[in-house]
Amino acid sequence: MTEVLEDGWQPQTPPGDTVLRDFVDSSVHYLAGVGRAVGAATVDDADVAGAHHGAEFPFANMSIVRRPLDHAQWSDALARVRDAFAGMPAQLLVRNLSKEQEAALRAAFGDGGEAEAHLAPATR
Repeated sequence: MTEVLEDGWQPQTPPGDTVLRDFVDSSVHYLAGVGRAVGAATVDDADVAGAHHGAEFPFANMSIVRRPLDHAQWSDALARVRDAFAGMPAQLLVRNLSKEQEAALRAAFGDGGEAEAHLAPATR
């Protein structure tokens, strides 16, 4: 059996191992827990967690990836999020995206441009 080196993202990694992992774990538990409590559409698995409340405020409708994913895992996670939030209004936060990058994000979620775009203020 090949030994797997601890990278801070394994399911058995104990809480407190890294500040970043604790932040991610806390955030996904909050999103999914509040989402379930209020009856929002949720996704909560080993790769991604989130909720879509149908609110106009974009940060009420979001998902967070639980750990680093490879290309195939990203595709699968996006498909599960897309399925969980099917029929819900899409919102895209735009910040320093080229037109090509925005088009790629919209294509990944099957949005032909109908998603509401929110422009984040520049911080310099």
